Amino acid sequence: MPVTVLPKDLVAPSARRVGAEAQARARGRTLVVGRDIVLSGEIESCEKLIIEGRVEGDITDTKRLEIAETGRFKGKAVVEECLVAGACEGELSVNGLLTIRAKGRVEGTVRYVEIEVERGGRLSGDVGVQAVREVASQAEAEARAPEGSHGSG
Repeated sequence: MPVTVLPKDLVAPSARRVGAEAQARARGRTLVVGRDIVLSGEIESCEKLIIEGRVEGDITDTKRLEIAETGRFKGKAVVEECLVAGACEGELSVNGLLTIRAKGRVEGTVRYVEIEVERGGRLSGDVGVQAVREVASQAEAEARAPEGSHGSG
């Protein structure tokens, strides 16, 4: 089925406005950890997290995690999508597509629904595919867990 692309002038102004508002919201929830930055702690509620420097800690409620070639992540992350061109070590749970670029390295406990590894990319540790229903069950269990019951001991 062919797709028709309309020139900008033919798209209704309200449709352009809605698209621009969605992009602005996504940009507002984007965090970039720059090349010379070291960040330690918890990161949550990001639409997109881009790591060009170093991050150690927990990442939750994040749609897309991107680790650049210069980026290093160590910790626990639960995300919808993940692209690794740098290094990721720890626990990684991807509820969608995990992409490992040619220079990317992922080590640890890794769970994903789909995976794509470029030639040269490395994946090692306790690696497994999680079913889509497992992802939904995990999210429901975390939502029901009492505040402060995860990770403290």
